[in-house]
Order: sequence, then structure tokens, then C-alpha cells
Amino acid sequence: MKICSLLNPLDSTIANRPQTPDHLRTIEKLVAEFEASWYLDGATKEVRRKPLSLWQTLKNVFWKKRYSVFALYHWAKHKWCLNEFNCYHFPIDHDNTPIKGFPMKYELQGGWSIPQDDLKYLIKGPLASEGLHEILVPAAMGWQRAWLFIRQFSAVIVALLGVVGAAVRWWPELSGLYAVVF
Repeated sequence: MKICSLLNPLDSTIANRPQTPDHLRTIEKLVAEFEASWYLDGATKEVRRKPLSLWQTLKNVFWKKRYSVFALYHWAKHKWCLNEFNCYHFPIDHDNTPIKGFPMKYELQGGWSIPQDDLKYLIKGPLASEGLHEILVPAAMGWQRAWLFIRQFSAVIVALLGVVGAAVRWWPELSGLYAVVF
């Protein structure tokens, strides 16, 4: 899988080109991961998550796979390079949006949107709506990353607390059962 702007010497976005083979491999990996879970709906001009299997749904209860806005941008760029969606306006613009304080900024454009249910799977913005009316995906910084990490583990922590609480409550019965069995 090749990113077409790397192959086109006439491309004027030199600043956007990956500078090292490591960076190129990282982008290709992100594009492949994003491709496995997302699709472009040309009829409604939406970027959507693919329907989940039963196993993926159960896995999402405990650990949601989240994707960076950087991966979204490079995945969309890859789709347009493959000429799959050239009849549409490119859905995301970067770095020239006037949001102060962030070195890399993204904005939806051309009438494209992302449903609210799917926005929770995107991280590391900022991603703004078309016309910069609202921030759809905030930039996760400092304590926000810690809070996201805690939210990811909350289901596991609650389950463990329930098991520990049950063990403490029924300790005499459990220890007696353990003595009989072993």
C-alpha cells in the first residue's frame, strides 16, 4: 500500500510528506487499521464505522479501539489516491484552520460529516466541523489523556471490585469450601 503523494514529484505539499521510512510505515499501518473499521458513505457524505461483529461488540464493552484524527486524514487521503471517491470534495482539511494553540488542526469540509455515535472513537484532535462552528474531537492533553485511560479501564475495575467485594462478603463460606475441596 503506497500513499500517492509520496510518489508524485509534482505534489506541492512537501511539508506534509513523511520524512523517514519509519514515518511512512507508521502511516501505512494507521491507514490499514482505519480501513478495517471505517468506511465512506458517498450517498450521505458521511465517514462511518463499519458494523461490528458480536465479538467486536463484546470487546468494545471493555476496551474501545480509538483512532487518531491523524489516521482519519491519511486514510481519506489514501481513498482519494485510489480514485474511489474523486467525484466528491476531499472531506478533511488540515493545518490552516484558525484554532490557536495547536500545531496541527483538522476541519471537515465539502459537506462531509461524522455521526455523533462514531465521534467517540476518534481522539487526538482538534477536529472542527465545517466552517469551524464547533470542535467535534478535542485535543487530548495532559489530564484529559489520564481521564481517557481511566474511562477505558472503568468496566474492568468495576468488575474486579465486584469480585473482591463478593469474596470479602462470603469469605467464611469460601474458605470452608476451599478446605473441603483441597
